[in-house]
Amino acid sequence: YYDRRFENAMEEAKKGIECLDKKSFYRRAKNWKFGKDDIGLYTTLGDCARLLEQYDKALEAYNYVVSHSNYTYTDVYYDRGRCKYYLGDIDGALKDFQKHQEIIEKYLYDQSITEYKDLYPRYDQKDLNRVREWIKTCYSDKF
Repeated sequence: YYDRRFENAMEEAKKGIECLDKKSFYRRAKNWKFGKDDIGLYTTLGDCARLLEQYDKALEAYNYVVSHSNYTYTDVYYDRGRCKYYLGDIDGALKDFQKHQEIIEKYLYDQSITEYKDLYPRYDQKDLNRVREWIKTCYSDKF
């Protein structure tokens, strides 16, 4: 049941991505207008592919997000790291997990020095512990 839902979501994300091209049939037929933020579509595509264990497809989508996103706090490095790990790229996975750890540590530091705390915190100690476990796993697999 869930596999079919993820497959459907991937197809819809692909249609949305096609709409980003000014020459696409969907964009011309529907006169859809999109901003420059196509990150959500690629993230959805990557997440669904990852959940379906189609790691190579997920990796392509996550690579796009990394190269086109300027968000400070993002989980894409964590998700891409898991894909790389399952595809056997331990070094690449380790780099992504370390980058994600840096993002979480920066967020936690930023929250500690501001008087305006996030009402719904983006990350907490559990997230930091989770990525540290992946880093340990990568090190143990390397040696």
